[in-house]
Amino acid sequence: VVTQEFNAAAVRILVQLKVADFLVKPITTADLVRSVVRALQGPGREENTESQIYTFMPAAGGVGTTTLALQTAFQLHHSVTRGASTCVVDLNFQQGACAEYLDLEPRFDITEIENQPERLDRQLLDVMLSKHPSGLCV
Repeated sequence: VVTQEFNAAAVRILVQLKVADFLVKPITTADLVRSVVRALQGPGREENTESQIYTFMPAAGGVGTTTLALQTAFQLHHSVTRGASTCVVDLNFQQGACAEYLDLEPRFDITEIENQPERLDRQLLDVMLSKHPSGLCV
């Protein structure tokens, strides 16, 4: 997490969210890289069998959030053990750019499940995922 200010309220929220690391602006590229590497190699990583979710929210348009999310996804995908998978979920349903950045045809259609979200099972999800040649799913 990158934050504008560091105060007790921010710390409390970050601890509750179990955030791996946080940086206070302004940050350097080196600080960001070290933080991501520490998060990827953090303690207990090998023991964790649950799914992990990484969230990227833009502070403004055009600040590189999609690029950062995709590069993180590629790093995670290349570092996972056999049998594990990595999937990018772009929640900007109207203007999502992840598939476009990877030159993939988006296959996810929210109208398929918006009235019956319980329909979303593993089989339907597999049909809706676009797969990059690297194996990363979008």
